[in-house]
This record gives sequence, C-alpha cells and structure tokens, in this order.
Amino acid sequence: MFAAFAAVRLAVDPALHFGTSAAWRYWADALEIADAHRIPAEVLQYGQVFPAVVNKVFLNALNAGVAYGAGTGAPGALAGLGATLWVGAVGSFAALWALGHELGLRLTAPLLPLLAFADRVVLNTETTTDLDTFKAEIGGRLLAFAGAALLVRALRRSWERSGDPDAERVRGRRDAAVGGALIGLAAAVHAVPVLIVLPFLAWYAAAGVARRRLARPVLGRAVRVAVTGGLVAAAVAAVLLVLPRGDLGLGLRGPGGNEASEFGPGFDPTRYLNAGTLPGEQEVGPDTWYIPPGRALREYTASALAVRAGSLPRLLPPALFAAGLLVALAMAWRFPARLRPLGVAAWGLGATIVGLTWFFSARYDFYIPSFFGVRRLFDYSSLPLALGGAAVLEGGLALLGRRRPRPTVIAGAVAVVAVAAVLLPTALPGRAGGTRLAAFDEAFAWIRGHTPCDARLLADQHTEGAFEVNTGRVAILEGATPYLRPEILNAIVRLHLLAREFFQLPPAGGRVLIGLRATHVIDVKAGGIGYSEPIGPVDRQELPDAGFLRLVYESPVMDVYAVEAPEGAPGMPRQAAPREFPGYACPVTAQTGP
Repeated sequence: MFAAFAAVRLAVDPALHFGTSAAWRYWADALEIADAHRIPAEVLQYGQVFPAVVNKVFLNALNAGVAYGAGTGAPGALAGLGATLWVGAVGSFAALWALGHELGLRLTAPLLPLLAFADRVVLNTETTTDLDTFKAEIGGRLLAFAGAALLVRALRRSWERSGDPDAERVRGRRDAAVGGALIGLAAAVHAVPVLIVLPFLAWYAAAGVARRRLARPVLGRAVRVAVTGGLVAAAVAAVLLVLPRGDLGLGLRGPGGNEASEFGPGFDPTRYLNAGTLPGEQEVGPDTWYIPPGRALREYTASALAVRAGSLPRLLPPALFAAGLLVALAMAWRFPARLRPLGVAAWGLGATIVGLTWFFSARYDFYIPSFFGVRRLFDYSSLPLALGGAAVLEGGLALLGRRRPRPTVIAGAVAVVAVAAVLLPTALPGRAGGTRLAAFDEAFAWIRGHTPCDARLLADQHTEGAFEVNTGRVAILEGATPYLRPEILNAIVRLHLLAREFFQLPPAGGRVLIGLRATHVIDVKAGGIGYSEPIGPVDRQELPDAGFLRLVYESPVMDVYAVEAPEGAPGMPRQAAPREFPGYACPVTAQTGP
C-alpha cells in the first residue's frame, strides 16, 4: 500500500502548478535565499522594498538547497516543486501511519494516512486535494506528525513502565527531545499543523494520566516528558523564527484594530484581497464574521462529514458530539490499555478545533483572522473521526483476537487492503496537459527574452511569485499576500485598487500606468497563477483600444502589451533596481524590443 501511494504521487502532473499561486511564492522565497546565500533582510515585492517574511524560513531554506540542483526558470521550478511535493506527501503518509502505530493502532494504523491523504470519496477531502500542488503546510504536517509520534511514545513509556527503569527513562527523554525538536521545526515550516498536534498531545497526556487515577509517579514522569518536549520545541522554533531579521507575518488585529479609515468606515482589506469586496460594499463591525458556538459546531460537523451544513438536522451535531464523548469514555474504561487514552484525545481534538473556531470569530473583526478556524483548522475536521473510528475497529479486532489471533490479523489486513483499493486510485489529481505547460513556458520565455531587466509588469491578477520565478522581472501586483501584515496591508490594498481602476476602463487609465511606472501590461487569459478577485472582470475588448498600449505578444494563456504613455508624468517613487535584490535572475541576452 505504501509503495502504491508513493508510485501514485510520482504520477502527479507538474503543469498543475500553473493552476496555483502560493507554490510560486514559496519557490521565489527559496530562490532569494539561494541567490543571496543567506536569509535576506529585505526583498523586492509589489515593486517595493519590504522586510522578508520569515514565518516559513526553515522550509524556504530547505527549498533553497533543492533549487541549487533544480535550476532556475520554469523547468527547474517545476522539477523542484515536484520533488518537494513528493517528499512531503509520502513523508506525511508515513508520519501519520507512525503516529497511529504509537497510539496503539497495531492493525488499523494504515487507515489514518489513507483517509487523510488518499481520500476523495468520504469525509473531508481537503488534506488530499492539498497534495495536488506544493504547499508549505504539507511539510509542516510531515514534521508535526512525526514529532507527535515520538512524543506519544515517550508519554506511553511514562505510564507503562517495563524492563530497566533507568533505560526506559533515557529512551523517554530522548524521544521527548527529538519529538519536540521536530515540532519546533514544523513551526518554522507552517504553524497550522502545530496547532493541531499540540492540543491532541495535551488531551492524550491528560487522558493517560487520569486513567491511572493521577498517581504521583505517573504524573511526574508525564510532566517531565511534556516539559522536555515543550522546552525543546520552543527553543528550536525561537531560534529559527526570531533570530532571522524579517517580518513574522503574524500581525493579527483584534476589535478596533486597523480600521483602514482611508478607504471608508467598515472596510475589510483582507476580504477585498480575498474576494474582491470593495469599500462601501459591506460594512465590517464587531459581529460581521461572528460564529456562535452552536454554528461553529454545526459547521465543523458538516466539514468533517463532507456534507452541506444546511442539510444537517439541527440537533444532529450536538448529538454526535455527545455520543462521541460517551464512546471515548467507554474506550477509556473497557478498551485494551494501549487504546484507552485515544478516544478522549480524538474527541478532545475535535472539541478544541470547534473552540478555537469560535474564539477567532469572536476575537477578530476582519475576515481572514476571524474565519481562521473555518478556513484552516477545518482542514483537519475529519482527523478526530478517523482516529476514533480506527480505535473502535482496533478494539473490536483485539477482542476477537483473544480467541482467534491469526484470522483476526488476516481480517484486519483485508479491511485495510479493501479500503486502500477504493481510496488509492482517487489520490491522483487530474492532469493539466502538456499543451498548458508548453503555453506558459513559451509565454514566460518570451518575457525573459524581450523585456528589459528593469521591466515592471502589471498583470490583471494578484500573483505571488510566478513572474519573479519564471521571468526574473518585477510584477507590480506580485508578492506574499499581506493578510497578517498590518504595517503594509493598506499600501498593498491601495496598489490593487489603482490597478483595478485601470483594468475596469483601460482607455482612461493612462495616468494610472504612469503612476505605477508600469512598462508592460499583461492579460492572463488562463487563470490560476494568481487571484483575479481584487481586480475583477476585465473587458478584453477595451485593452487594444487604449492608445498607449501596443500588443507585442499573444498566446492562449496571456497577452503582453507594451506601455507607450508619455514620459515625465508624476509617478510612484523609483525603487531600487531588481538586480540589487536576490531572486531576480535576468538573462544577459534579454532584448528590449518586441
């Protein structure tokens, strides 16, 4: 089964990355580190100089190493993204399997990675569809699940003493330290998986200790494991996230923060960048995005079961949660010793996700932080169900195995193989097609060969790194999305609103192009490398009618217009040349003509 999953992941079409945006930002960050041979303090994004974002610095540094071998340009980027995606997917599969094994799932542990990473049929499919293209969270899951497996083993040893006590103590501390280090590394790759495994570990430790009636020796050993793992995790995360100079990009604002008054009262800049909601279209107040606890539970249940929230009977979500708690308590009372803490830990993880969802919605006004639970934590909504279901099945097999052990093992293997046979074929995403790959590669190659190194491209999408990686040119609307960077959020919104003004009526937008110092306008006709919502629909019939635009390149995926507006008009302050910043590899052979 493991070999089949690894083989399926090798068949992923690299051209799918031309249907995403975030992957290019991660690769651009990696190229900047590779180019500078260090973590740069400042980077060139949105045509301006900003502090580098370092909340994924460990991942970016790893990818920088991959970039040395993969090379630059689209072929190298696609090869590098494909390699890191494969390692992250297969590694996450193995790490979650290992976690299940350490939790006591001797026969059913393989069901966890199958349901998490090879499932487009039942339960929530988000963690499977995440593997269609490279995402930082994939690497975070690999490290977080692996660290959790070691910490679970250390906790289990703290209350299941056997053999030499001194040797067991050393092994437990070693597992706790290495597990904590892996979770610290995960925090410098992506924070969300860490927010999932930490409460799960806390519930697991509490259930394991409580099952032994809070015996002082057991409690003391468990506390030592938790303290060791926690201190090591905090130290590793602090070294990686705090020492590099840069912006952590985690500037959450609470009620009353960043009112964005220059755009009018009640404007939500994060909602504009996410969905194109303009100033004056929707008032943001204290209760705009508020999700009451009952609704949070309902939304969570619908997400976990992969159904519409409106289709659920009103009393079903609380009834399911109550039934889950009863099953968890029954498991803690009567199941085999190795499985007893698992039911409570799985139920507690689900309750924690619901609680955090409600907390973020009650605490924050703007859409992105307010809906953090729904947008990010709900990706893991089915994990408690998978853990609890596998534990119940494992307990049933263990009961049967007391009398007939060999048939029970065979039955468990058959069950896993049957589930794998149904789910594994769905793990492979669709194909983008070689035509799409060739068209994008040709378009980016034309820009590299026919625009000057200091060209400033204005595309009708908010891209994150596609033009920097594939052309070595500055794209005015390109950079890391500043949802959680309040210091620059309004400036980036202002930039997008100016671009929207131009694309809504190109013939009257010459002054906008001069203000942005744009040298080329790009109409991305095959969406995917960026977000079109902030710009809105573009009337492609209007672009050729703008007298200051000249069509110089046309293809199925994008058209390029040279800007011929009069010089001398006031514009944005001139920024440093791209060659002064890492990540912009401009070929010497670049031409300036069409």
